[in-house]
Amino acid sequence: MRVSLLVRLIVYMVIGVACWAPAAMSGTADNTEIETTVRALVRANVEKDLPAMSKPMAHGADIISYSIGGRNYVGWPELE
Repeated sequence: MRVSLLVRLIVYMVIGVACWAPAAMSGTADNTEIETTVRALVRANVEKDLPAMSKPMAHGADIISYSIGGRNYVGWPELE
């Protein structure tokens, strides 16, 4: 009876570690590049620098952009 309990405990531990490891590894992603891009976009918006704002943004006809005031723009030409 004790061997069965020990085997079950070991199996549960192995499953627990297998489920935990990928989540722990993915949680350490470096977001520096994303933060830098967002900061550059905000800075360009504040300075009303359209060429700088244009670089990190999509220019598709179906993109939707929102302003802080609640306005929305469909497509790059409308935002531009």
